[in-house]
Amino acid sequence: MWFLRVSRQGFIDILSRNRQRSFRYERINTLPQHQPAPDEIFAIWQVNPDNTTILPSLVIIPSGQTTNFIAWTSTYFPNFRPITAYVRVIDEVV
Repeated sequence: MWFLRVSRQGFIDILSRNRQRSFRYERINTLPQHQPAPDEIFAIWQVNPDNTTILPSLVIIPSGQTTNFIAWTSTYFPNFRPITAYVRVIDEVV
């Protein structure tokens, strides 16, 4: 798996497939065991995102922010409505 810690602006770049921005993906074997900070989103891919333009298969958002996150993505990304049809969204690391 490949992991990326991003801000909302970084997530905008991912969804818009903005390849002008250089991301530093981290290869991981297990999901992160900690929660993202209130202003962070963890994005996780099954395949190396440097070699493709696919969306992450999973995003982990701060605990309790699901409604806010879904509303935000619905407002700013109408082509990805609902976001959960394209990306699995969880707000708690087990």
